[in-house]
Amino acid sequence: MAASNELRIMRRGGDLFFNHVYDDTILMIQVTHECLADVFGSEGAPDQDVKTLQANLSAIVKVATEKALRGEASPIRVTVADF
Repeated sequence: MAASNELRIMRRGGDLFFNHVYDDTILMIQVTHECLADVFGSEGAPDQDVKTLQANLSAIVKVATEKALRGEASPIRVTVADF
């Protein structure tokens, strides 16, 4: 699934995955369905999840980058507990 801003998003088991480049490293980021719904208010439909991800991308990437800096390996899982 490709979003309109060229962010390539993959859905697997309800979670969304995308790549983010940080400091010459490609991080795969996994955002759980629960995080999208409970933290950001997605209604759960695939297109709604993508729109929610796009609208909250900077907050999600910030959390994932912090986890990467602490040594977490890809895919970096972003969950409700991170917020």
